[in-house]
Amino acid sequence: MSFTYSNSRQFLNNSEKPDSTTIRRTIVEHGVRPVENDNKTQSGQSATDVAMKTITKQHQDEQRELQELNNKLSTYIDHVQRLENRNADLSAVVEDLKRKWGGDAAQLHALYGPDLKTLRDAIDDSQYGHISQELKLKRFEYDINQAKQLIAAFDGIKVYDLNGLQQELNMSIQELENITDRFNRQLELLDQQRTNLANFHNELDGLQNELMTHQLESITVESELQTLKELIAFEDALYQAQREELLSITTPLLDVSNFYRNELTRAILDIRQDFDVLQQSQAIELEEYYRMKIEHLQQEVAEDNERKRLLNMTNETVDKSLQTSSWKDLDNIYQQLKIDNHQLQGNLDALSDDLAKIQEEHIREREILDRELNQLRDELSIKQETIDNMLGNNISLRFELSTYRRLLNSEEQRLNRLDQQQQQQQQQQQQQQQQQQQQQQQLTNSSALTSSSLSSTLTPSSSRPPPPPPSSSSRLPPSPSPSSPPPPSNKIM
Repeated sequence: MSFTYSNSRQFLNNSEKPDSTTIRRTIVEHGVRPVENDNKTQSGQSATDVAMKTITKQHQDEQRELQELNNKLSTYIDHVQRLENRNADLSAVVEDLKRKWGGDAAQLHALYGPDLKTLRDAIDDSQYGHISQELKLKRFEYDINQAKQLIAAFDGIKVYDLNGLQQELNMSIQELENITDRFNRQLELLDQQRTNLANFHNELDGLQNELMTHQLESITVESELQTLKELIAFEDALYQAQREELLSITTPLLDVSNFYRNELTRAILDIRQDFDVLQQSQAIELEEYYRMKIEHLQQEVAEDNERKRLLNMTNETVDKSLQTSSWKDLDNIYQQLKIDNHQLQGNLDALSDDLAKIQEEHIREREILDRELNQLRDELSIKQETIDNMLGNNISLRFELSTYRRLLNSEEQRLNRLDQQQQQQQQQQQQQQQQQQQQQQQLTNSSALTSSSLSSTLTPSSSRPPPPPPSSSSRLPPSPSPSSPPPPSNKIM
C-alpha cells in the first residue's frame, strides 16, 4: 500500500510580481504488504505481523500529526485573513484621514508609497518563506527519524529470525547426533549377534545371506546419512555466505538489478563448482568404501568356506563317533538346535524392525529438513525484496532531500538579493534627504537676500537710481528638478 500527501503554497502574486516563486512539497510514504508465514514467534505472532503492526501504528501517528498540522495551518490562514481584513479597514481609515488632513500627504504617498509597498511585500514574503522553511525542516527531521526507526525495527526482526534459525539448526544437529549414536549401538548389537551366529553355519546359511543383505542396506543408509550431513553443512555454509553478503551492503546508491544478477551468477557458479568437487570426493570415498567392504566380504566368504570345510571334517568325525550313540540323543540335539534357531530368528526380526523404523525416521527427518530449507529460502527471498524496497525508498528520500536543499539554497539567494535591494533603497533615501536639506539651505539663503534687497529699496536717495527689480531667481525659490523629490512635510501619514 502507498500513501501520498501533497501540499503546495504560492507565496507571491504572479500578477503583482514577475519574479514570483512557487514551492511545492510532495512526500511519498511506502508501506509493506503482509505475507503469510507459518513461523511464529514465542508470543504466538509472526515477525511479519509485528513489523506490520509497528508500521501501521507509525502511519497512524503520522496521519494524526498531519491532521494536527493541517488544523494549525487552517487556524493560521484564518488569522492571516482576519489581519488582512483589519489591515484593509485601517487602510480605508488612513485614506480618509489623508483626504481630510493632508495636502502634502498625497505627494508623499505618491513618492514613497510604491517603495513602502515593495518593502512591506518583501517583509511579508521573507516571513512566509522563513515559516515555510521551518516547517519543511521539521518535516524533514520527522521523516528522517521515521526512516531510522523503520530500519532499526527491520534490523531487530532480522536478527531475531536469524537467532531462531540458528537455534533450530543446533537442535537438528543434536538430533542427528543422537540418531547416529543409536544407529552405532544397533550396529554393535548386530555384530554381537553375528558372533553368536558363527557356531551355527550349517543351519543358518540362509540367515547369513539375509544378514549380508541387511549389512549392505545399513551401509547404504550410512552413506545416505553422510551425504545428508555434508548437504546440511553445505547449505549452512551457503546460507552464512548469503547472510554475510546481505550484511555487507553499505552503499544504497547501487544498480540493484545488475548487482543481484551478477552476484547470483557468481554464487551459482561457485555452488556448482563446490557441488562438483563435493560429488567427486564423495564418489571417490564411496568407491574406496565399497572396495574395502567387498574385500572384507570376500575375506569373510573365504573364512566361511574354510569354516565349512573344517565343520564338514568335524561332522564326518562326529558322524563316525555318533554311529555308536543312540538316535534319541541326536533327536534331543536337533530339537535344541531348532529352539536356538527360532530364538535367533526372532532376534533377527526384531533387529530388522528396528532398522526399518530407523530408516523411516531418517526419511521423515530428511523431509522436515527439506521443508525447513524451502521455508528459509522463501524467507530469504522475501527479505531480499524488503531490502530492495528499503533501498529504493532510501534513494527516493535522498533525491527529495537534494531537491529540497536546492530549493532552500535558491530561497536563501532570493532573500539575500532582497536584503541588498533594501540596503540600496535606504542609501538612496539618505541621499534624497541630504539633497532636501541642501535645498532648504538654499531657500533660507535666498530669503535672506530678498529681505536685504527690500530694506535697501525702502531708504530714500535722490542721487541713487532705483534698484532694478529682483530677478526671478532671487524672488522665487528654485523649482525642483523632475528627478529631485518635493520638500518633506511635517504631517505624518
